[in-house]
Amino acid sequence: MRDFSMLNRFCRPVSCRLARNAALVVLFTCLLAGAALGQTGNVVVSVNNISIAGETSLRGLTGAFPYPVLSTISVTDQAGNVVTGLADTARFLGPAEIAEIGAPVSQIWQPLLEYHRDNPAFPANQNLFNQTPQPSFTEVRRTTYFPTSTMLVMDISGSMKPQLEEAKASNLAYLEQLRSYDRAGLIQFCASVVNTLPISSDLSTLRQEIVAADTCTGTAIENALLAALEVIRHETTRRGIIIYTDGQNFPFTEPTPGPVIAMAQEFNIPIFTIALGDQTREDILELIAEQTGGLFFSAETAADMVEIYEKIAVVIQNFYVMAHASPDPIRNDTWRVVDVTGGTLSNRDRGLGHYFVANQSSSRVTDLALSLTANTETARPGDTFEYLLRLSNSGPSEGRGLDLKQHLPDSVRFLSAIPAPVFGRGDSLFWQIPALAAGNTFDIRVSVQLSPQTPSTLTELISHARLSAANDSSPDNNLASDTVRVIFTPPPNNTELAFSISSQTQVPGEARTGEAYSYHIQFNNLGAHAA
Repeated sequence: MRDFSMLNRFCRPVSCRLARNAALVVLFTCLLAGAALGQTGNVVVSVNNISIAGETSLRGLTGAFPYPVLSTISVTDQAGNVVTGLADTARFLGPAEIAEIGAPVSQIWQPLLEYHRDNPAFPANQNLFNQTPQPSFTEVRRTTYFPTSTMLVMDISGSMKPQLEEAKASNLAYLEQLRSYDRAGLIQFCASVVNTLPISSDLSTLRQEIVAADTCTGTAIENALLAALEVIRHETTRRGIIIYTDGQNFPFTEPTPGPVIAMAQEFNIPIFTIALGDQTREDILELIAEQTGGLFFSAETAADMVEIYEKIAVVIQNFYVMAHASPDPIRNDTWRVVDVTGGTLSNRDRGLGHYFVANQSSSRVTDLALSLTANTETARPGDTFEYLLRLSNSGPSEGRGLDLKQHLPDSVRFLSAIPAPVFGRGDSLFWQIPALAAGNTFDIRVSVQLSPQTPSTLTELISHARLSAANDSSPDNNLASDTVRVIFTPPPNNTELAFSISSQTQVPGEARTGEAYSYHIQFNNLGAHAA
């Protein structure tokens, strides 16, 4: 049994429950499906990353409205254990099916509700088990291929000078927990955001920027979080923001977390907050975490944060996914609350998630689709090639407010595009198309180059693209990808060889009867390459 007494060192009463919750991840790798129904201690349920427009695809389901609305759910207990086994790790289970712990889903997860945030009494039938299809659950563990995207937000204000190296170590420790397909970006701030690194799977530059960080004056917490949200909101994976701070806003202003919470809820992005030392507004940091589906921690010193960051990494990588049908299938410009109670039979908790349903009358809904094709099946380092992104509208109405995002593969450099993207960040390109008439297509051609220094371990270039629109009725055909194989040409074999032969006799050039002599044969490579 792990000793959790250390948590008390960086955990005040206001944050003890969540800090102990985070400690669960330490034991995750040695647990199987062993969350027993009789275990003691309260569980903690957190709901976030709700998908209704194709952002999440898992085990045959893609997030859509009114079905399937996909919500990611974290469940932990206060003893520090991951609560596993509340679903199945291979497929979605319906209400009557038996989860790994031996109980039916309908007993483990209930009640399950959805209602309007501004009018909790509506609709009248809020019970998700009364909808068709009924809700189902699956479990994602760290070994499951489910990419994550994280923004690391570092406070580098002047007061951090004595502890900056430990703070760097905590962020570097988080990166060590990421898998090869996970992505991360960076925000560093003081009185303003002083450094932004876009989200990428190439973490080498990110590590360099963390190590090179130095302090500056001021602390602008909300501005840093808004900048992080602006970067990460375009990601299509499971997302999260982690921020630590050792102070309050400076110059001193009253905290205004409302815009941060509203934007995080709009894009379903959890924010994990860490209060470092005793000069912070813990109430504000805890509010941000609670309202966005993240977790709040308190650390006495920056050295304590290494363990916290490692725990957050595993929380982000291990979770449940619920698929449900909305009890109000009308698109009516309303915020919805997904109200989930779950856990073991004796220890349960309630978590709330939020998502917004934009207004769309049935007469204006249309079906948009996306395809992505490279003009070559193979590429060599240094080659240029082209991607074709094709947007099509099969009707019956005009598509409005189209947003398109393309991720370029590692080692591929953007050269140009027709039409040009609205903006680009790192390996991501973004376009906005105001409208697309029914029956029409819209093409975008992207010219790229494969780096001459492409590592020999990179054998496939996989590009992904995602389309979203204000009135698209079928987001399941809005994701596209294409793969180009990398071919490495061996170095040229052309070279220049020379050959000479000479005899070695007692008298140069003469051999006497009975004399033994030898030949000297010499080969020379006068070229630049091996022969």
